[in-house]
Amino acid sequence: MLDAFKIAIKKTFSGKFLKFIFGSSATSTIGVFLLYKTILGGTTKESVILATILIVFFLFCRFFLHFIVIVGTKAWEKFQGKKFQDSITNQRNVFSIIHSAQRDISEQTKNLNNLISICDSIKKLFDEKTKNNCSVSIKMLAKNDGDSKNIAEVKNICRDSTSKKSRSSELYNETKHYILGNTPFNTIVTRLVAKNKIQYYINNSIPKTPEYYNSSSNVWPNGLPYKSELVVPLMPLLQDNSQKSTYTINGFLCIDSAEENCFDEKFDPPLIQSIAEDIYDYLNSWELCNA
Repeated sequence: MLDAFKIAIKKTFSGKFLKFIFGSSATSTIGVFLLYKTILGGTTKESVILATILIVFFLFCRFFLHFIVIVGTKAWEKFQGKKFQDSITNQRNVFSIIHSAQRDISEQTKNLNNLISICDSIKKLFDEKTKNNCSVSIKMLAKNDGDSKNIAEVKNICRDSTSKKSRSSELYNETKHYILGNTPFNTIVTRLVAKNKIQYYINNSIPKTPEYYNSSSNVWPNGLPYKSELVVPLMPLLQDNSQKSTYTINGFLCIDSAEENCFDEKFDPPLIQSIAEDIYDYLNSWELCNA
């Protein structure tokens, strides 16, 4: 706070505008103090007093504005720094849970519980980062006997504990979900085949996207329960596909929110892509598709 005070004082008494008011010589300064007398015919004393009051008021306002801007900027930087630290801490916790699960590949029930814990930890990460209530799910490509991946069926294998209660309806589970029938999945696969560097899908205003399609629409006739969505493929981040249009992918990690403009396209995709890669490794250690 003291540093902000000092900086504001320095800025208050510097700048071209202040120099313009007082001028560059004693004669100019005297002219400012006698301005009231010159224009309106007041006495010298009245002119000096009025000029002094106005100048002090101007300097106070100038100082106050600089001080508020400096304090506000520092507070915002501190807040952003805290958010970044929290994100790093929560991301580390997600990795810890995944690595713990990788060390304990056992029966199916235990692996499903591990995946729920992973989804819960990712939900916590994005709940705190976005200040919104987010939902997380892991979806895998069903085995399709050699069919092209872009027509493959996508099966939801896990959700976070909260959204599982409201999203895993009988109608949803009976509905067939294909890559071609869902904008996020189809967009990602198309980009992978084209070797596009943007290997994720983000939409912060789904209701305002007329070309958006989703096979869950029949499950939610009154509209999808989310308005923002971030989807990344479960795949190795580094793949050598320079010679041919092939790629390795076994599913998708999906995060959504009921609020619009929830996700930050600059920071959130890389944050979650590294987590998705670890989930890819974990799922490769355990064939869940056949469960």
